[in-house]
Amino acid sequence: MREHGALAAVDARREIGPVSADQAVRPAADRARTWGAGIAGMINTQRYGVLSPWTERLARAGFLGTVMNTSRADSTVAGARTPFLGVNPLSYTVPTRDEPLVVDMSTTKSPMGVLWEARRGSAKLPRESFMDLDGEFTRDPHKAASAMAFGGHKGFSVSLLIQIMTGSLFDFPMGSDVDSTWSTGYTFIAIDPYFGGTLGNFPEDNANLVRSMEGVTMRDGRPLRIPGRGSSERHRATLASSSPPRSPPRWPPPSNGSPADGSC
Repeated sequence: MREHGALAAVDARREIGPVSADQAVRPAADRARTWGAGIAGMINTQRYGVLSPWTERLARAGFLGTVMNTSRADSTVAGARTPFLGVNPLSYTVPTRDEPLVVDMSTTKSPMGVLWEARRGSAKLPRESFMDLDGEFTRDPHKAASAMAFGGHKGFSVSLLIQIMTGSLFDFPMGSDVDSTWSTGYTFIAIDPYFGGTLGNFPEDNANLVRSMEGVTMRDGRPLRIPGRGSSERHRATLASSSPPRSPPRWPPPSNGSPADGSC
């Protein structure tokens, strides 16, 4: 729709979510190669689900990748009767020497998927994660009116930043003005750590940081929970126990380059 320097705004024209995300990742990466950083906002798209595949794609191309989006105003703070923020999930992925470090999280104590699943079944909601219309905590999925932002005032502040970066930064709707998937804002950020081609130690330094975290001793004897490790292990186990389809789908579609030459 419009662009200026490192920023670009994309109208997805109600395209399928993964196709839209592909078209937003590309201008973010292209601008990072030119300007050192690229920020692409996207609106008017179907949802694409999990955020981390897109940040991981940026990381495998050598970038520090961040993706975030807002939603309808389904989130609030403890004691408030009125939901006023989106659930505002955030993902970032950092290149390392081996597998990238992947973070994918909501900024509410529990994601809205927990509520939707509980409404389909008979499970109770997690404690102190959802509020009713009176601003009281509830475990009844049919009385829940909003999800609570994580981390008290600090978590609320993080969610507020995401709201702005997926909203007013690109002149997209925010809060109660987000009334459907078409008015939901998304932001894709790529940062080039190599300063215009100067070879740095970014992946190696990150690998050393991860290695140091692996040596952290927990009181219960368990290893430190490093972001993304558990989901990656479950993903590998699922693939190992499943029969591959006859014609595996190719996504994202092949491009003229590869992660090795910085393509994205």
